[in-house]
Amino acid sequence: MTRAILLVSLLASACGSSNDSRHIDDACVAGVNTSTLTGPASYACHDPFKSLVTFTNNTCAPLKVTGVKIHAITTSGACVPPGDYTYAGTTVPAGGEMTVLDLTGNMFCCTAPGPCPSPLECDETYTLTVQTPAGDISKDETVHLSLGGCDVVCP
Repeated sequence: MTRAILLVSLLASACGSSNDSRHIDDACVAGVNTSTLTGPASYACHDPFKSLVTFTNNTCAPLKVTGVKIHAITTSGACVPPGDYTYAGTTVPAGGEMTVLDLTGNMFCCTAPGPCPSPLECDETYTLTVQTPAGDISKDETVHLSLGGCDVVCP
């Protein structure tokens, strides 16, 4: 009986519960990568555009985010969206989640000579695309702009 207890004790020590040990049943199983996009739902004159993009790497190896592209279209009103731009990426560790874009952009503005006509109400949809070799993930954010009488002239 003592030998049986000693053998069980030795086996438990050898297998251990250490996270450094790899067991056959610990094999990595890759999942689907995901991203989230958050930002304000509306803006007024003097407000800067803000957007936060997080990315979750559900693969078994680090994944390079090659860039985060922003594209905007006006869905209603007379506003002119900014041009496309791609921000630099970063590497997200296997199984990790990290912020890949924390953007505080320029203030909303009006075309020269300014100020904006009053009233000026617009809706724009911003598409932010996380670009990776494993595939791109796009998220849309629709925002409302209240720019009537705005005195900020676009550069």
